[in-house]
Amino acid sequence: MRYYDLHTHRAHPDIPAVELHPWHLTEESLEMRLQQLECEASRPEILAIGEAGLDKLCDTPFRLQLQAFRRVIRIADEAGKPLVIHCVKSMNELLALKKECSPHNTWICHGFRGKPEAASQLQRSGICLSYGEKFNREALQATSLDRLFVETDKSSLSIGEIYERMATALHVDCEWLVHRVTQNFVREFGNLPE
Repeated sequence: MRYYDLHTHRAHPDIPAVELHPWHLTEESLEMRLQQLECEASRPEILAIGEAGLDKLCDTPFRLQLQAFRRVIRIADEAGKPLVIHCVKSMNELLALKKECSPHNTWICHGFRGKPEAASQLQRSGICLSYGEKFNREALQATSLDRLFVETDKSSLSIGEIYERMATALHVDCEWLVHRVTQNFVREFGNLPE
């Protein structure tokens, strides 16, 4: 995830984070990777945990994904750092885990492309939404500005171009939107990297 600086008109680097992506989980390496994640999560320069989460379309057994994600939830919560979530076709499980684990840290659903109903349901559970190039206009419009993040992920568009498209969809000034989302970043990540 990146943020856009209004003064320099450039994107800043990705937020320093450590991940345990569901695509790369294996039975053999899970414990070692969880231990590494726990060590890395305590470092002050690490501002977020993720991507981590659930993906019903990948080859990793879902049982293993659930096992890993439960542990990642605990690690991120204990570290007091936002959890950046990869969620594909797993929203019900994600919402159930949010309720079961009752974390105190912020959860941010990365690359959200869902419908407005899903956006509303995630927000009611206290989950923030990060949108990229392929956002659903109605879902974006249904997103509370204090729960909104913007990202490039693997887009060929710049973060500035994505902000422009979102500002148009929301019928707001782009600089105002950048300022509003930057406030969210500062609230969640503190001092942002230069």
